[in-house]
Amino acid sequence: MKKTYLIGLLTGALALTACDPAEDDYSNNISAMTADDITAEITVEQQGGVNVNKVKVCTHNSLPTQISNGVNTIAGSSGELILFGTGNNTITVSCQNPDGTIISKDYVVNVQEMVYDVDPEYGYFTNLSSKVWTWDDSSGQCWGNAGYLSGEGSRFVEGNGWWGVPSTDLSSQIENYGYGLDDSGDATMTMTLFGLKLEKSSGGTGTFSFDMTKKTHTGDDDSPLYAVGQLTTSGNGVLFPVQINTGVVVNTFDICYIDESNLVLSYASDGTGAWGEATIWRFKAK
Repeated sequence: MKKTYLIGLLTGALALTACDPAEDDYSNNISAMTADDITAEITVEQQGGVNVNKVKVCTHNSLPTQISNGVNTIAGSSGELILFGTGNNTITVSCQNPDGTIISKDYVVNVQEMVYDVDPEYGYFTNLSSKVWTWDDSSGQCWGNAGYLSGEGSRFVEGNGWWGVPSTDLSSQIENYGYGLDDSGDATMTMTLFGLKLEKSSGGTGTFSFDMTKKTHTGDDDSPLYAVGQLTTSGNGVLFPVQINTGVVVNTFDICYIDESNLVLSYASDGTGAWGEATIWRFKAK
């Protein structure tokens, strides 16, 4: 698998790289630009005369610059990006004017063949487009608590080893905890690849990202995995993102399990030891 690039936002001064550093001059005398002033060279890699899913981007702008394929972002004026599908793909070059305003320009490139691997989790979360998730009540519980690090996280897919309530009982939990959105019953959340957007049927919106290098073992490094990665959200987060018994709204979760059909998340307060309390969320693809 290829490396997952970090997701970044263009706020404040950015770390800058250039195709030719001598051409960059980010002095205090730089002038404001419009989107039409943005220039970039987009080179699609070819193999066997066919455009494949990697591009090299080189910009020549006098402002701090960010380059994005809608999923991954480079904070700088040049770099390479892996693209996520065949057909037309959009590369967005954004610059920050001296007054802090952001201007952007889109470049469309065509991919004919997928050669470079895309981390499978993008497909799991979004189907490489959009995917709708809802509560998984198959074992009678979709939200509740369990012992932290008490066993391999994948066991929660079958509903083993934890206490929880079905989605039809969540409305009373939501009321008890004073949460503002009704994420109970048949509520859904849609996760979209481009923009890494998260939208809930209850009206909540936000974004998400994941890091599959942040694994958590039940004990030492040779012990089973409690979590295979970490999910981070912004805005209103996943369905009913509330820690049990505290009411704290959670935006960073352990991913206990994920595949095309199942997503199990966990959260435990900092410093929680083995068999301390963890909150569990269990979802299924709709």
